Amino acid sequence: MSRTTSWCGGNSGTHTNSEVQDSRASLNFPYNGNMANPKRAYSENVSGTFFVDDTCIDCDLCRQIAPAVFTEDDDHSVVYRQPETPIEAHRAAMALVACPTGSIGTRGKIDIKTAASAYPESIEEKRLLLWLRIPQFLRSSVLYHFASGGKRPD
Repeated sequence: MSRTTSWCGGNSGTHTNSEVQDSRASLNFPYNGNMANPKRAYSENVSGTFFVDDTCIDCDLCRQIAPAVFTEDDDHSVVYRQPETPIEAHRAAMALVACPTGSIGTRGKIDIKTAASAYPESIEEKRLLLWLRIPQFLRSSVLYHFASGGKRPD
């Protein structure tokens, strides 16, 4: 079956499901065949380009990738703020291509190839971001844990 999509980027014009699958497969991206449906978008999404639909399983991936755009609302994610900078738009697009259920979509075309090609991300960059999110008073405990090889003192 071939239907047109409303969100995927790359070439101009609309794209069929098979074209989207071919595009993601060429990037070694495990595409599950689902696409976000704007008719099923949560009403809690702020208006704008990006949205999350009701197929979201609350895996938290989008909130980890683009916390400036996505947040949790009850048992699912929503767009609480549309991207305002190119970096935020890129991170939101990365969340779109990484969504395991295809629950993130856009109401216009975006370049998913650039977002998909950003993977895999550098672990060192992620470690620094995670480290900065740990409250100062807990950092010494975390350091001790890693320095001791993860073993608890007896």
